[in-house]
Amino acid sequence: GMLIRAPAGEKIPPADPRATAANEALRRVLRFEFAALERDFELYGRRAGTEWTLSLVPRTEAQRRTIGRITVSGEAAAIRRIELRRSAKQVIEILIAPPRPPAAFTAEEIKAYFR
Repeated sequence: GMLIRAPAGEKIPPADPRATAANEALRRVLRFEFAALERDFELYGRRAGTEWTLSLVPRTEAQRRTIGRITVSGEAAAIRRIELRRSAKQVIEILIAPPRPPAAFTAEEIKAYFR
């Protein structure tokens, strides 16, 4: 959720149906729910070895204006890049790097910062 804080107080903005549609599509992408995605999108894919790309094109004009085309790419079972493209000038790109090894903490840092 989102909360707007101002000198006059806090308020929750009205729900944005565009954000809801994009969030639902991304949730389905991250869960690899292809049957659910196919209802709202035409799916196109390409695979080369373990690398793959999946493009989702909205079936309706309203969805094309709201969400745009979604392109997801990755390797094996890992998603590495998500692109939401509404136009040539409106693009959101999400890059997902492989996990890094955990940081080493000293005993004093653990005591000071972790409870």
